[in-house]
Amino acid sequence: MVCLAVLLALGPSAARAGSSRGKVLIVNTNAGTVTVIDAAKKVVLGNPPVGNHPSKLVTDSQGRLAYVINPGSDDLSVINLQTFAVLNVPLGFEPSDLTITPNGTTVVILHADPDVASGGNAFKGDYTIYDAKKGSIVRTNRLNELGSATHDPCGIKSDSSGDAVWITDCATNKAALVDLRKAREDDSGDEMRAVLDTQTNPSFIDITLR
Repeated sequence: MVCLAVLLALGPSAARAGSSRGKVLIVNTNAGTVTVIDAAKKVVLGNPPVGNHPSKLVTDSQGRLAYVINPGSDDLSVINLQTFAVLNVPLGFEPSDLTITPNGTTVVILHADPDVASGGNAFKGDYTIYDAKKGSIVRTNRLNELGSATHDPCGIKSDSSGDAVWITDCATNKAALVDLRKAREDDSGDEMRAVLDTQTNPSFIDITLR
């Protein structure tokens, strides 16, 4: 099975020119690898191994690093697209989506961790903030303000400023706007700029530029 997570990683000059230069990244879910293709030469450059059952990926704006979530091994794989070296970073239970800020400095990953008090019958929605410059996790916060005993966080997208992310939760059918600057400090509730009702199963998010 090849997961439908395909991304064209362009360098800044190629992106401005609108050319097909860059790297095409394809997540191979069953193989636990990412196929990297040279878009101009149309050749496979490599298949770096990641974690178990990888599902989604993002790249930084320079096309230097790729970030892959692996629900099967509960971790994040960071791929150097020049050397194909891979760093695996442990995460919470079954990461479901991720986003990267436009400047490439912060990656935010969604996951739903089992609630111990419920005997594993309920899940708490969490998001982990990863500092891409330092190569380390800043903190993991809980989605406490969505008004439910169980959560299923399913979509996340950074806004154009990189100061906030939108998160959707499929259990509560809500969308939350999270202030990343405050979220780096704590999850007291002050980081929530807004919590809004959507409709059933708000799975994916995109944001227009205007």
